[in-house]
Amino acid sequence: AFLAKWAREASDRVWLAQRRGPEREWLKATYAEAKRQVDAVTQALIDRGFGPDKPVMILSSNSIEFALLTMAAMQARAPLAPVSPAYSVMSQDHAKLRYVFDLVKPGLVFVQNGEIYARALAALDLEGVLLVHVDKAPPQMQSLPWGELVATRPTDAVARSIEQIDAKTVGKFLFTSGSTGMPKAVINTQEMMCANLAMGQMGRIRKASDPPAVMLDWLPWNHTMGGNATFQGNLAEGGTTYIDDGKPLPGLFEETLR
Repeated sequence: AFLAKWAREASDRVWLAQRRGPEREWLKATYAEAKRQVDAVTQALIDRGFGPDKPVMILSSNSIEFALLTMAAMQARAPLAPVSPAYSVMSQDHAKLRYVFDLVKPGLVFVQNGEIYARALAALDLEGVLLVHVDKAPPQMQSLPWGELVATRPTDAVARSIEQIDAKTVGKFLFTSGSTGMPKAVINTQEMMCANLAMGQMGRIRKASDPPAVMLDWLPWNHTMGGNATFQGNLAEGGTTYIDDGKPLPGLFEETLR
């Protein structure tokens, strides 16, 4: 609802921006552009049978595509399971990754760069699972380029799916840290996430005359503070989110403001 609101009311405002490519240029998506892409990916998920019983799993760090897939999965009513990248790229045995994968049983696994996540993907039983990549396909694996999902033509099925969302619809599975055992999946309903947003807005009141918020976001979106309070909080306010990819860049925030 917030994405649709700002796509109507502030269509040309940048929602997401991230430095990408060898020249580290800013890649930006306005609210209107993002809504069009989210609807396209929503249709692609619906066409492939995604819904409440067929979740979507994200293994990668924060990115524009991560954000778009987050919204598309929720529009399709397919629970989103963003998993800590550490389970994929730092783990030697991938035990926690396999555990959460077997627990969620996703119908789709998303990676930003298939080469970086190749070893983790090889540790999973991906038979019957749709693998999606953005930058590079994982070696020796069948994977669908992100561009094919975005190229899907939306139909009225998208609006019908959104109309079926209610307070008890599961939006996300967020995982505990697993520091005392295996990670536990915490069910995040739409009602819970809206209550979280309302609490934040009550604690940090913005006036109608205030300029749109500009945020440099570095918290991981697989965590409730980053993915719910921060990412969704700025979306609710119609703000602009600059995604920090963790690479050193002196003066980034000052440059962002310019």
